This record gives sequence, structure tokens and C-alpha cells, in this order.
Amino acid sequence: MTQNMTQNRKKIIIMVGTIFFIFVSMFIFANMFGRQAVGKAQNYYSGDAVAYGANIVITSVNSGALEVFLYDGGQITRQLVVRAPHDDGDDNFFDSALRLVDGRLYVYTVNGRYLFKYDITDPSQPMLQKKIKKTNWDWFFGVQNTAKGIITIGTKDVSLWNDDMQIIDGYKNINKHAFVNVSYDGRYVFDFNTNYNSDSENDFVYITDSNTRSVAWNGPVVFNKKINRYPYVDASKQIAYIPGDRVLKQVNLTNGSVKNFSHISDEGFAVDSVPGKNYVYFSDGKGIVKFDSNLNVLDSLPINKFNIPLSWSIQIKALSINGSDRVVVFNNSNISIIDENLKVLASYEALADDKMLTEGGWSKPLAIGLSTYKTKRGQTISVAVEGFYPNEEVKIDFNKSGDVIGQPVTVKANGYGEVNIQMTVPQNIVYNVVNEYSEAIDVRVASTVSDKHISTSLNIEE
Repeated sequence: MTQNMTQNRKKIIIMVGTIFFIFVSMFIFANMFGRQAVGKAQNYYSGDAVAYGANIVITSVNSGALEVFLYDGGQITRQLVVRAPHDDGDDNFFDSALRLVDGRLYVYTVNGRYLFKYDITDPSQPMLQKKIKKTNWDWFFGVQNTAKGIITIGTKDVSLWNDDMQIIDGYKNINKHAFVNVSYDGRYVFDFNTNYNSDSENDFVYITDSNTRSVAWNGPVVFNKKINRYPYVDASKQIAYIPGDRVLKQVNLTNGSVKNFSHISDEGFAVDSVPGKNYVYFSDGKGIVKFDSNLNVLDSLPINKFNIPLSWSIQIKALSINGSDRVVVFNNSNISIIDENLKVLASYEALADDKMLTEGGWSKPLAIGLSTYKTKRGQTISVAVEGFYPNEEVKIDFNKSGDVIGQPVTVKANGYGEVNIQMTVPQNIVYNVVNEYSEAIDVRVASTVSDKHISTSLNIEE
């Protein structure tokens, strides 16, 4: 028995020693290497891009905030960060889309409850044009630009909006998911189904012709993950390219014939091209591949050629600048631009501990302050407000029980959503002699384009 007790003590000592060693090892590891995790850089895996003169404007909301970048032919620089508003939507933006209308550049974003439209013709002076929600409590997953107008992907509907932010067409989102994409010409709606009815082998795509409301094609495509895919339709040939996780699939939308190309990756993300070209670009994580219209490989760019750690080519956008191709690659640790020869022209590397994303940007909670909360008629006070959208137009007035006193003043918030203004208290405030103290009125600041507003009390002495 004594021998057994001795053996048990030895086991306990060994066990305690082992636990202590593991604990000390974890402590040392955390102190030596744990700080690296704190500095993890933002990933860029999706966004939008548009040719704007000789430049390219790029957007991404992968950080939760709207980021706007500019490629001027030399380098990519970040121009703007707008944080998602603190309202009854999500605190993050989910998607963004760029649209050119009559020479002005707009970016549309969604945060679930709302669709936002910003004028970023001058990125240093972004202006909120409109903020709108649907009355049927549709929750916006995504937003896309098409030749017909802006498309929103919601839990209930896929909706087409005109430039006045009015819905002019729509289709039911039967599966109520975000994995829906619409061709640029606005004709074909792609619905990507992965593990349908919990069957891991049941992956397929429905392509609906929005002109006829009929199924143009449906068939199996292997998808290993539930993520959004970015197909491409060559409208002139009526050919669809579908990025699968085993093959790049080419579908003739006229006769239903199919061609497959087995790629070297186990992921397929996006296909795109410049309209009128006889080739397409394909991203499979491991790089970019250029195919002709018969799925013959013309060229390829492996990710190591970007010379940036953690590159992984995901979404791509093909554009034309002065007759030459430019392909924007959302490349995980960076956003890069390549030409038609797959030469890397520029890259923007994601920053670790990016203070503009964690601390900066715009759209703080609404707050208002006065230089004094007790004054007399005819006196001047200072009003300071923050939390509006950049350059948003606001109206400031004095009012009593909802009735405006004097003339309201309309001004624009600055680029940080702030308002600082001197206001003169109206002379025509009626003093209530029954009140033994002072007369209380409100100073109210309200947006003219959104539902943001805030007010505070001001006591007027006789």
C-alpha cells in the first residue's frame, strides 16, 4: 500500500509539473508572440471599382467602414473613410457599389436596414444624397451597379432602383440569402446554392432571365464554402462564366451547352472582363488566369508575383483606361492593379493597427453642446454638433413645443460631420410670467436629407 501511495505521489508531482510547464510555456509564448496578433492587418476580399477619367476609384467595406481609394496611374492611395452610422441598422457596412451618372460619381452602401447614396465626385468632400429603407423590413445584404440601375440584395427581394432611389423592378429572393449576383447588363440573376437541404454534394446555380422571368440555366457546380461568387456574362455572345471550386464553368445561355476547365485551386472566386474583349480573367486564390473564349489559358499570374505576404486573389474588377485593361484585384492582404499582360502596376497594402479604421473615419454618435444654457433674447450663443454625415445639409432653429421661433438657418456639416455656428436668440420669444424661473425653449438641429436630428434645452431669462 505504501508503495502504491508513493507511486501515486510521483504521478501527482509529474502531473503538476507538466501543467506548470504548459502554463509557463503559454505565458512565455503569449508574451513573445501574442502581440503580433494585436497588429493583424485588415483583409480586402471584395469591393467595387470604376474608371473615372484617367484614374480608377476603388471602394471596399470589408473593414466595416466605407473606404475609398484612388489609383492615379502611379500608386493607390486611400482618400476617404466613412464609418457606418449608429442607427437601427448594423454598425457595419456590408457592401458598396460605384455608379457614374452625368459625370458625377456616387457610391452606394448598405448596413442592413438602410441603403445610402453618397456623392464622392470630390472624395475630400463626400455628401450624403439620400438614406432610405424599405417599408417591408427587407434587410439589405448587398448592393451592385448594373447598366439598368442599382441592385440591392435583401432577405426578401432583389430590387432594381433608378437614380432617384425609386424601386422600378424586383424579384423574390426565394432562398433569402446573400449569395445572389446580377450580370452587369441587369438581365441575368445568379442564385448560388451550397449544401442545399444540408446535402454537402448538392451545390448548384440557378440563372434566371429577368426579361422573361424564366430559368435560363440551372446545373451542378461544386462549391466548398458558402461565400459569394462573382460570375461574368459576355452579353454579346450570351455566354456565362461561373467560378466553381473545382472548375471554371462556361455556359451558353442560348443553347445550354457547357464547357469546364479544371483549375489547380480548390477555390474559385470571380470572373470578369472588359466588354467587347475576347477573353476573361479568373481568380482562384492562387492567382489570376487569363482565358480566351474557348477556355484556353493565355497567361497566368501566381500570387507570389505580387511580392506581398498573405496575398490571395479573390474578387476582381476589369476596367478599360484609354483602351488598355486594368484589373483591380482584392488580394486579401492588399488591393492590387494589374494590366492585360498580368503585370502588377500598383498595390495598397493593408495596415496593421489602422487607426483610421479603429479610431477615425466619420459618423460618430450624435451630440450637441451650447456655449451657455442660460441667456437673454437678442444674445448670441455658439452651437456645436457632431455625428452627422460628411457635408450633410442641416437646419438649425429655435422652437417651443414644436413651433419654430424666428428664422431657421441652413448650413452644411464639415467633412467630419460637425457643425459649429453662432446663433442669435430671437427677440420674439414670449416670456411666460407664470413661470417663476426662466422660459425654456429648444435648440434643434436636423438633417434635410436623412432622419438624423438632435436638440437641447436653452433657458431664456427675462
